[in-house]
Amino acid sequence: SCRPEKAPLQALSEYLESEAHRWETEHTRHGISEQCDFRDGVISGYRWAKWKLDEAIENDESN
Repeated sequence: SCRPEKAPLQALSEYLESEAHRWETEHTRHGISEQCDFRDGVISGYRWAKWKLDEAIENDESN
């Protein structure tokens, strides 16, 4: 069952994933080295935030 207040959180989760993916693909267009620590940090940050958010959504749904 999808309660209305869940939708924004799910949308945020999808946004975080799309941003992580965008950062992963952009470096080839701009010629940024694959070993860019800043880029890797940003991607890790998005993925970590998505993971924590998904975890919170799951925990809330199981209660």
